[in-house]
Amino acid sequence: MCQRYCQKIGGWGLYEFIGDGNGYSTGVVQIKVLFITSMRTKPVATISSMSHLLLENGNTGVTSISSVDVDENVTSSRGIGLNMNKVGAFVKGAWYHALMYNTYTGYIIFDAEL
Repeated sequence: MCQRYCQKIGGWGLYEFIGDGNGYSTGVVQIKVLFITSMRTKPVATISSMSHLLLENGNTGVTSISSVDVDENVTSSRGIGLNMNKVGAFVKGAWYHALMYNTYTGYIIFDAEL
């Protein structure tokens, strides 16, 4: 399928990098995901399972995620903003890496179909 209509992260290995971002508050980390190529329009994100999403920080280690929201203010055909949420789990201003863990079965699909 053409990458202007659909892109996928995950489904290939044990760990896959999603994107980087910062602790917006103690409950939210804002992650920016850049697409391989510009998509036709703003895509919809579908996550296979929340249990496969992790945030990694050098100081606090690895944290699982409770929920994810798309940040429409920073989403475009070139990338998407994901707000990863878990109450009281993050350090405001700290830098995080978002990962898909056990991505043989876990994935995120970005879909910009007609």
